[in-house]
Amino acid sequence: MKNSRSKPFVIGISGGSGSGKSTIINEIVERLGPEKIAVLHHDAYYRHRPELSFEERTIINFDHPDSLETKLLMKHLVQLISGEKVEVPIYDFPQHLRNSKTKKISPCQILIVDGILVLNDSQLCELMD
Repeated sequence: MKNSRSKPFVIGISGGSGSGKSTIINEIVERLGPEKIAVLHHDAYYRHRPELSFEERTIINFDHPDSLETKLLMKHLVQLISGEKVEVPIYDFPQHLRNSKTKKISPCQILIVDGILVLNDSQLCELMD
């Protein structure tokens, strides 16, 4: 696939848990090559809530839009589209907290944004092709 565009092609993939989002992403990456694709997982952007006890964090509704920092995801997406590298949060699911480490993502020809709610936010959708 030759990309003559000056900015990356942004794909949004959404669906419920177990609906095949990861399967589709893995197939796209396998067919087009991992060097051409960067993936932003919306669930890496769950809010960091250290002020809550572990028990309180376990009852958070993680399927609600307020549980996610979508604005930070959008900021990172805009930076990638602009050719900048970003530091994506790493979420520790067993502890329901963000890890102190981050994952470096570099701009690519294709950016995939996936998650159960990525098509729920109109501003985020405007960044997608």
